[in-house]
Amino acid sequence: MLVTKLFFPIVLFQACFVNGRKSQADIVYSDLFADYNKNILPQEKRSVPVNVSMTFLLFGIREFDELTGKFSVMAAFYLTWTDFRLKWNASLYNNTNVLVISESNIWTPNPVIANPYDSMKGFVNNMFPVTLNNQGKIIWVPGDIISSVCDVDVTHYPFDVQICELDFVCWGYSSYSLVLHSPTKELPLTHYSKHGEWRLVNTTTKSTNDGISSVSVKIAMRRRPMFVVLNFILPVVCMTVLNLLVFVLPVESGERVSYSITVLLAIAVFFTLVGENLPKTSFRTAIVSYFLFSYLIISTVICAFVILSSSLYYADAKRPVPKLLLRVQEKLRSRKSHRERKYALKEKSDDVLSDDEDILTWKILSRWFDNFALGICVLAIAASVTVFFIIVPREQ
Repeated sequence: MLVTKLFFPIVLFQACFVNGRKSQADIVYSDLFADYNKNILPQEKRSVPVNVSMTFLLFGIREFDELTGKFSVMAAFYLTWTDFRLKWNASLYNNTNVLVISESNIWTPNPVIANPYDSMKGFVNNMFPVTLNNQGKIIWVPGDIISSVCDVDVTHYPFDVQICELDFVCWGYSSYSLVLHSPTKELPLTHYSKHGEWRLVNTTTKSTNDGISSVSVKIAMRRRPMFVVLNFILPVVCMTVLNLLVFVLPVESGERVSYSITVLLAIAVFFTLVGENLPKTSFRTAIVSYFLFSYLIISTVICAFVILSSSLYYADAKRPVPKLLLRVQEKLRSRKSHRERKYALKEKSDDVLSDDEDILTWKILSRWFDNFALGICVLAIAASVTVFFIIVPREQ
């Protein structure tokens, strides 16, 4: 009897002490989840689907691989919905109207990406807490690195614009039991960090309810071309312009052919470097490949012109010049003398006529051919630069 009298106050004291250390949030949590089943969809009426609002929060572009089509972003979902089973009267719990609990304790929609690069996976990993209020409204903001497959179009590389789409669904729920929708038409970019290679152009979201409710996020991004232009395009242009100086190099030096072939090989190396960074497909070939190939052709033609010019220069002097070329020379002489008679001073006209008596030789013909080849190559280079740097960027 004495033991009972001593033990009862101790138990009573411990019970009061433990209950005194419980917060109102603990009491609310115990009352709410006493009979709660997280495996059941919080659908109060079977005719009314659960409305899940999803806002896609884009933090930054992590990776875009043109070779494999892999598109990765760092993002999060701002998900809100209402669970009618998680409502309480805040006045009965000392005005406690908000709880922050683990995501593993309640039902979550857990959207998955429908066009993944590797495999489908959700975002429930006990890392992101859930906030709920006394009206049963739940806010959950899970995040991760999301990778999807993107259709790559490198036609206008490096001035290309890529449009990648991310499709999200709540797998296993039809649109009659759960509706997933986006409250905004564009992505909020408050926390977006700029990417060094890609510039964000436009973002759109679209909600569909075709059997399975889904949200599609389209991200349009434009490549920053300065790196490619400075490291690949301009060096090739400079080497091709440098290749034109071969026509200024004296034929007697004997270095014209080796000079032009060296530049040709350098352009071929750059052509290989650019090709390694492009998708191995012939369905959509980059215009820059045609651009570099055109310069490769121009350098090849320059090599051929140099060889032909050298053969003309070192031709046998006893070998007569074709009569067709002599007639061309006579016509040029007559036009030149006519212009000079009309505009030149009278006392200098006799000197001009005496200069016109020069005989066309193979060496003179070689110089003429150098001037003609130089003009043709300059026009070809100017045309390619105009098409690639002016016309192509305007199409974008």
